[in-house]
Amino acid sequence: VVSLNYLLAQVDPSSAGATPMLEAELNLTGGDVRFAPELGRSTTGEGILDRVHGLIADFYESAKLIARLERADGDFGKEVEENEDVRFAVHRIITECEANEAHCTAFARPFYEHRHLWSRDIQTSLAKFAAASRRSAGDNASEHGSEFDGAALAERMRGDALADLDLAKFDAQIRLYKEAQAEIELLPSSGSSRFIRINSKPVKNAIAVCASKWVYAYTHFLEARITASLDDLMSFIDKVQTGLHTEFDPEDAEQLITAMTYIRDVRRRTDEVDHMWAPLRGTVTVLREYGITVPEATTELIEGAPQRWENAKKTTVHAREALGPLQALQAEKIKEEVEEFGERVELFVAAFHAEAPFRLDAGVEKAYQRLDECARRAPARARPPPTRRSRAFACAPRVASNAQVAREAARD
Repeated sequence: VVSLNYLLAQVDPSSAGATPMLEAELNLTGGDVRFAPELGRSTTGEGILDRVHGLIADFYESAKLIARLERADGDFGKEVEENEDVRFAVHRIITECEANEAHCTAFARPFYEHRHLWSRDIQTSLAKFAAASRRSAGDNASEHGSEFDGAALAERMRGDALADLDLAKFDAQIRLYKEAQAEIELLPSSGSSRFIRINSKPVKNAIAVCASKWVYAYTHFLEARITASLDDLMSFIDKVQTGLHTEFDPEDAEQLITAMTYIRDVRRRTDEVDHMWAPLRGTVTVLREYGITVPEATTELIEGAPQRWENAKKTTVHAREALGPLQALQAEKIKEEVEEFGERVELFVAAFHAEAPFRLDAGVEKAYQRLDECARRAPARARPPPTRRSRAFACAPRVASNAQVAREAARD
């Protein structure tokens, strides 16, 4: 009874001079906030309540050390267990342990309130948020991957216009995670609950790391988006300037088509690029608000890129004027080739009508011989496949028309 009362004095917070007799760590393991050792009973027998029951069992063992006087064998274990004072003390101890478990759970609750930081996949959530944050996006956002790599996500979204990204939503989301970091910093690193000293530094550090990863994911995505957009634009401008600042050979149709393709691509991207400078500068401002230093080379590129883009547009204007006569020349050549092809089709149809075995008196063997002969000659007279050149100079409708005439003539 004395031993049990001493133990009760240790676990009862109302006892004068009571100090924590056990220590437990609060950890983030298995996707949950857990105490180590566990507060109640555990499957390994290492829980706090297991240890208390172990102490009580040790007290009972002391009663078995005194032999009974009325017989040679036996002890006072049963009498001790059935003693009212003993049973009351044990009941009080277990009650205080259960109350302590509830108190420890309440201590851990503020940490658990940040479970969204570790229970969701960062990259999947970021991909979904980025898709939903596009001004032109619908409600259904696709989810991509599970690797923690904002640069890869920015690269996959390279084709999206930077102006489509709702920067205000990203700013609000980053601010939310920064506020979570501040809240985590205020959480206690240690505490005590009745007879247990709690070391909560491990879980606090783990949750703080999770919050930092979320902040990094969103800021790194914006930073990578700036880099990807600028790299893509500068590469495109360099290709356009190189491709259009060359001497054009009037006889080189492929070179002419490549130049015309550059002019078309600049025209297609003009609206997108003209509206990307404000979002770029806004993104840099947001990153600086959260302590992210954008490289000086990047900021200089953002300032100089508009002028380089204007120069590229002027280059296409001059190139269009210079290429006009060459384009007309190539179009005339295509027209001549089409007319020549039409004549060859008409000759082939006429020859086929004259030589093909349309009469029964030709005989089976001669019929097959004539068919084989027509087949051998057909490839040389067949329609050539459509070329990039013919498509580029918009002569395909004429070719299709001639081919249609040939098919109709063959059916006649």
